[in-house]
Amino acid sequence: MEERLRIAQVAAALIIEESIDDWQFARRKAARRLGLDARAAMPDRAELENALRDYALLFLADEQAELLGALRRDALEWMENLAEFEPELTGPVAEGWAFPGCEIRLELLADDAKLVEIALLNRNVRFDSDAPRPGSPEVLTIDSTEGPVRLIVQDVGQRRNRKRDRTRLRTSDVRQAMRDPPESASSSSA
Repeated sequence: MEERLRIAQVAAALIIEESIDDWQFARRKAARRLGLDARAAMPDRAELENALRDYALLFLADEQAELLGALRRDALEWMENLAEFEPELTGPVAEGWAFPGCEIRLELLADDAKLVEIALLNRNVRFDSDAPRPGSPEVLTIDSTEGPVRLIVQDVGQRRNRKRDRTRLRTSDVRQAMRDPPESASSSSA
């Protein structure tokens, strides 16, 4: 377990300091930096997210409020523009911590991802689409001023069956969080 924690901590530093957005690559690179075998037990997503949060709050504390404010303003603008898809903000920006280049993660509700794609095309928004695994939501990525915006397009069944352990903020919650200090912005609204 201690080995996984060390890998997560080094991977978190790599992700933030070197702007690595491929977390699996960052894990492998961290293991190599620590002199560990490629078959070493790698930290899971939750362990890496905890290490990222700890790193950001420790080493980026002075810039957290400004960075988080900018990301939440950007998220709110996207949420208002995509209101017909009942957006919910999740991930670090919803939880009240962030790092430079941190993604804004929005979960959208649509029977078909093509509806979101058409809405983006009608708004002249350029995006990339990742081919989803069977049964998984489609993910659209937009390059925004503050960093990538990931749109996770869920149908009713996917939204109903999603993990409940994540902080999710609706548009009104984001507005409220922007008025409150970061410490009180991590309440969940699932």
